[in-house]
Amino acid sequence: MVLMVRPPLPGERDDFGSDDLEARLAVRRAAMPLLIEHGYDATSVDAIASVGGVSRRSFFRLFDGKHQVVSCDHGRYHEKVLAALQHGNGGRTPRRAAVALSEVLRGFGEDLKAARERQALIASHSLLQAEELRWSARYRATISGFLSDNAVTTVEAEYIAGGLVAAAEKTLRDWIDGIIDREPAEAFVAAVSGLAPRGGHDRVVVVESALSAEEIRRRLAP
Repeated sequence: MVLMVRPPLPGERDDFGSDDLEARLAVRRAAMPLLIEHGYDATSVDAIASVGGVSRRSFFRLFDGKHQVVSCDHGRYHEKVLAALQHGNGGRTPRRAAVALSEVLRGFGEDLKAARERQALIASHSLLQAEELRWSARYRATISGFLSDNAVTTVEAEYIAGGLVAAAEKTLRDWIDGIIDREPAEAFVAAVSGLAPRGGHDRVVVVESALSAEEIRRRLAP
């Protein structure tokens, strides 16, 4: 299977001021019950604008189309990821990137019923899936940019970022599907913290040929 990320449409926007983001989220909160009940295709822009308390003109000031409504909550979560990367403690390590990315799961983890309804709605339409994939690509680019400022190559940074985003998405799906019952942000950080991603080494162990196997194991132990 090949996943293709839809590129931005001409004039499509991602970055909004705080007031616009709050307005977008307010429309989303009001529109979600309508979209869940009637489906994406059967719900018009006018209906979304009406229930969201905005005019049609204001709707298109906030969104480039109704395909952006369902996933605009990522705007808030992406802001939290950026804040965690900018103000967190420690170096530019994969674990610190994972802790920042867990903010997305923390947001979705607040309401299991809403997360399940959201997942089902996105799965029902290719445009909603493409918009979700575009946000995945944005998280990946953010994490990759953060890591590439460290002593790793851009290829390694992209490799690690792609793995972290995929692992976060898998953790969220498992939580929604009831495979894990632990809070998803905590489950994600715990899972990836036990891995040894490329490019992230906390220490160097010198192995000498004269060392015994027991001594090598001792030096490699946590």
